[in-house]
Amino acid sequence: MTILGNKNKMYRTDKNENFQRIQIRVLYSFCILIITISTLLASSILVKSNDAMQKRVASLVAVNSHQLHLNINSYLKKIESTTSLMFADATYYEYDATDDSLSEYNKIVIEEKIVDRIVDIGLMENFSDFSIIYANDHTVGWLSKTTSSAFPNGGIYETFSDCIKNSKVESAWTFGIAGNNNHLYFIKRLNPNAVLVASVYNKELDSVFQYPEEIQELTVRLISENETILYSSEKDEIGEILSDEIVDMLIDESDFTVKNDKYLVTSNKCTNGWRVVCTVSMKSIMSEYDSLKKSVIIITAICIFVFLAVGLFILRTVTKPVGGIVSNLENKASVDELSGLYNKRAFEETVNKKLQYINAENTKLFIMFDIDNFKKVNDEYGHGRGDEVIARMGRLLMDKLDNVGVYGRIGGDEFAYYRSFRKNDTKHANWFAKDLMDKLLDAFAKEFESEHEACKVSLSAGVCIADGNLKFEELYKNADTALYSSKNNGKNQYTIYEEAMDHDKKNA
Repeated sequence: MTILGNKNKMYRTDKNENFQRIQIRVLYSFCILIITISTLLASSILVKSNDAMQKRVASLVAVNSHQLHLNINSYLKKIESTTSLMFADATYYEYDATDDSLSEYNKIVIEEKIVDRIVDIGLMENFSDFSIIYANDHTVGWLSKTTSSAFPNGGIYETFSDCIKNSKVESAWTFGIAGNNNHLYFIKRLNPNAVLVASVYNKELDSVFQYPEEIQELTVRLISENETILYSSEKDEIGEILSDEIVDMLIDESDFTVKNDKYLVTSNKCTNGWRVVCTVSMKSIMSEYDSLKKSVIIITAICIFVFLAVGLFILRTVTKPVGGIVSNLENKASVDELSGLYNKRAFEETVNKKLQYINAENTKLFIMFDIDNFKKVNDEYGHGRGDEVIARMGRLLMDKLDNVGVYGRIGGDEFAYYRSFRKNDTKHANWFAKDLMDKLLDAFAKEFESEHEACKVSLSAGVCIADGNLKFEELYKNADTALYSSKNNGKNQYTIYEEAMDHDKKNA
C-alpha cells in the first residue's frame, strides 16, 4: 500500500508538473499573443493617429493661413482705395508744384486745399506718412520723421518714383526705403511730376495677422517677391531674407501647403505679389503625439501580464485619447467653410474675449445682417444656389467691412459684425455705422441684383450702439431686436436699436 500510495503521489506530482508546463506554455503563448496583438494594435493606432494629426493640423493651419491672406488683402486694398480718394477732384492730382507759371499765391491756395483733403482722408486710417511728393522734392501733406530724415540731401521724389515699375497701374507697394524696416509704403502716381506716398507701421499688421492660440509655435510672415520679410510674428527677423530652408519649400503656385521632416509651410499670394507664409515646426505638431507614444508603450508592456479583457480595456483607453486628439483638432477650425467667415462659436468667443480686455466705457458697435427672402432662393433654385449666395455674401462682407472688427456667420442666412471705439465715442460710432450700412446696402443691391429681381432678395440689418459693461448676449439681443424692426417695417433697410423697440417686439 505504501508503494502504491507513493506511485499515486508521484503520478499526481508528474500530472501537476505536466499541467503546470501546459499552463506555462498556454501563458507563454497567451503572452506572445497579447504582445503581438497589442503591438499590432498599438502600431496601427500610432500610425493612424500620426497621419490624422498631421492632416488635421495641416488643414487647420491652411484654413487660418487662408483667413490671414484674406485679411491682409482686404487691408492692403483698403489703403489703396483710401489713396484713390485723392482723384475725386482734378485740383488734387493735376496740381504741379514744379510749374513756374503758377504764382506763389495760387500755389499756396491750391496746396491749402490739398492739405485739407489729405487731412480728411488721413483720419480714415492710421497712416504714418500721407503726402504728395513733387519732382522738385516739395511735399504737401505729412511725412514721418523717419521718412523725411532718410533724405537729408534730397532725392525723395526720385526714390519713390522709381519704385513704380508697372506703367499700367501706376502704383506700387514697397519696403525698406533707405534701410527703414518699420514702414510699408504704398506709392501712387498722381501726374507726371507728382506721386502720392502713404505708409503704415508694419506693427499695425498685428491686428490683421491674428491666429488661434491653439496653434502653438506658428510663425506668420508677410514676405515680398524677393523673399524679404516685411512682417513677422517673430519681430526680430523683420527686414531679413527668409531662410533658404523655407525658401526651398516655396513653389510658384498661389496657394499651397507643403511639409518636410522639419516644417509645415503654407503660402498664400496677395494681390500685390507679396505672400503670407505660415510655418510651424513638425516637432511642435508631434509633441502631443510623442506623449501619446510613450503612454502606448507603457500600456503595451502592461498588456503582456494581463488577461485579454484587461488588454481590451487598455486598448480602449489607448484609442480614447487618440479619438480625443483628432476630435480636438477638428474643433480647432474656427472658420465657416461656406462663407469663409468665423463660425458662430468662434465669433462669440472672439467677441467675448475682446469685451474682456477693453474698457467698459468704450463704445461698442454690434450689427446683425439677415438676407431677406433667402428661403425663396433655396425653394426655387435649390440649395446649391443658396450656398452660392451665402459664399458671395461672405466675400461681400470681407470686402466691405474693416479689419478692425470681427465678423462671422451665426446662422443659415444670418451674419454679424462687432467692433469697439474710444471711450464714449457714440457720435463717431453712429456716423461710422450709418456710413457703413449705406455703402453695404448699395453694394448688396448691386451684387444680388438678379436674385432680387427673381426672389426679392434684399438685406436687413439691426444696429446696436452702446456704452457701458454690456455682455455679448445683450449686444446680440439688442441688435436682433433692431433687426426684427427692420424686417417688420418692410425689409431692405437697417435700424438702430432703441429701448422702445423691446416693448414693440413683445407686443407684436
